[in-house]
Amino acid sequence: MTDEKRQPFYTPPPAPGILPDGKRVFVSTDHASHWPVGCASVVVALSEEQARGLLDAELRAHGLNPNEPYTLKEIGQGEPVAIVLCDGQY
Repeated sequence: MTDEKRQPFYTPPPAPGILPDGKRVFVSTDHASHWPVGCASVVVALSEEQARGLLDAELRAHGLNPNEPYTLKEIGQGEPVAIVLCDGQY
């Protein structure tokens, strides 16, 4: 046996609703889309401001207008949750 400290076999997950490094999860289901059908995006970011910047850039990359208003909803605030992003009901 050595004097080295043994690493635990199981590392517990971070606190509920918090990803490593304090990242948070945001969803948007009302941003611009190519066709008049539902859209859905998931963003992992440190803040809502950063999430908006990341989503704006990704919308541009897809040829979509990030200047059209959209909402971001943060999920995973410590409660178990399931969210249907788009159910096909138009």
